[in-house]
Amino acid sequence: EAAAAEAQAVEARRTAEARAVAADAQAVEARRAAEAQAVAADAQIAEARRRAEEAVADQEAHRRAADRSAHEIADLERRLAAARAEAEAAQSRAAQLSTQVSDLASALASLGGARPSPAPAQPGRAPAPAP
Repeated sequence: EAAAAEAQAVEARRTAEARAVAADAQAVEARRAAEAQAVAADAQIAEARRRAEEAVADQEAHRRAADRSAHEIADLERRLAAARAEAEAAQSRAAQLSTQVSDLASALASLGGARPSPAPAQPGRAPAPAP
């Protein structure tokens, strides 16, 4: 009976050792898989960070472009306002000149057929022949 118990104990020890070796192998494989997953996760995190940095850089570039555009728009609006003011001033001046021309034409018409006297001769020049 003692021999049978010892045989059972030896068999139980072998079975336990085999199970322990199998458990160690599974643990090693699980560690390797976890390490591989950690490396893959680190790579994904690095890629996500790189993309986030690119997005921030793009956003900053777009903000600067928007600022430049806003300044350009403001400058164009100022130039447009100045051009409109100049156009209004030119139109007003044209209206004044038109009124003056009309007044001069009326004055000439009121003088009737009077012809203006010829301009005095300039010294050193011969008078122009009459037509």
